[in-house]
Parts: sequence; C-alpha cells; structure tokens
Amino acid sequence: MNSDIRRAIREFIEIVLTGVGILGGILVVYGILSESISDFNWVFLDKHGLIIANWLTVIGVILTALGIYIKPINNPGEVWPLSKYITAPLVIIFSVVVAYLMSQGKHVPDFVVNGLALLAISGTLIRLFKSSSVWNYLN
Repeated sequence: MNSDIRRAIREFIEIVLTGVGILGGILVVYGILSESISDFNWVFLDKHGLIIANWLTVIGVILTALGIYIKPINNPGEVWPLSKYITAPLVIIFSVVVAYLMSQGKHVPDFVVNGLALLAISGTLIRLFKSSSVWNYLN
C-alpha cells in the first residue's frame, strides 16, 4: 500500500479516536451544566444525546474488545502527555465524584456517565492503536 494512503488511514483513525474522547468530554460538561443550571439546555442533545452516547459507547466497547486481537509491537503503556497529565487525572477525579454521588443516592445524568466512559475508551483505544501492528504497518 502506498505510504501516502497508509498515512491518511493512520491520521483518520487518530482523528476518529480523538473525536470519541472529545464527544465524551462534551457530554460530561453538558451533563454537569444541564443539571446545575436549570435553564441551560441544548435541544439537540436533550433529544438525541443519550442515543448518540449509547451508540458511541457500544462502538467504543466493541473496538476496545477487538483490540485484543491486534498484536502489539511495542510497549502498550506509551501514553500521550496530554492523557497522562490532564485527561486521565480529570477522568479519575470526575469518576470518583460520580461514584460518591451515586453512593449517596444522588442523581447523576446519563450524559456524565456515558461521557466518562467515552473518554476512558478513547484513551485506551489510542494507546492500543499506537502500539499495534496496524500502526506499524501504516507508518
């Protein structure tokens, strides 16, 4: 396969995986704002957000599970500095807060739960992709 085509495929996959994480972040922020500010809403997300989040979560879970069949070629622990120092700590903190709220019987919007799942799935998929034989082939 032509190196330009491989590079384009690699960049497309990176954009899609990063996009899943960005959508997850948007859902978390929207869920928090819509719960804490009574007149804050976005009609499109109110109407379609949960379906979109559920589909993206299921697709992310499937892709994560399929990752087991892609042979790693280097250390799968390789992480992006943004993930290590910003995204992962924020996901952990928000997840602990959400777990605490749920343990206290508080309502946590589905958007927040699904958004956190998408953020985690996205990070895992990016690490798996960058340590896979597919990444090596596309480079």
